[in-house]
Amino acid sequence: MTTIRLMASRHSAFYSPLICTIAGGFLEKEGLTGEYHVVEAGSSSGGAVAEGRMDVAQAAVSASWVALDKGEKPAFAQFAQINRYDGFFIAAREPDSDFSWHKLLHGKFLHVHGGQPEAMLRYGAHREGVDLADVDDIASGGGDEMVAQ
Repeated sequence: MTTIRLMASRHSAFYSPLICTIAGGFLEKEGLTGEYHVVEAGSSSGGAVAEGRMDVAQAAVSASWVALDKGEKPAFAQFAQINRYDGFFIAAREPDSDFSWHKLLHGKFLHVHGGQPEAMLRYGAHREGVDLADVDDIASGGGDEMVAQ
């Protein structure tokens, strides 16, 4: 069987389509096998595809923003339709059946900084009358550091 190397930008619920492709047996039905990888620190999933280390990666469309902002063509193609339902989750240490966005202004808030996750969070907060700049956020490099925090 041919092996397809698949990479997620981080191990999270947002990459469940990629994980389900492997775990659901869809590749095997086509005579393929899948290897699941998560991007290493200092690398990018799109870069891994462009360099030939991965065959397919799932990443936010923001992975192309740096190159596009410089007027350059990204080194990989993206199918942006996968992001049409892009978003985020907000989770608390304790259940809160009376959540409101304004509660983010009281206490610390840990979130992914930069790119698509922050852009969508800022937009959602803005729509609810909260400026993310007013939130006492926790700086994080993401990944394992964020889990430890």
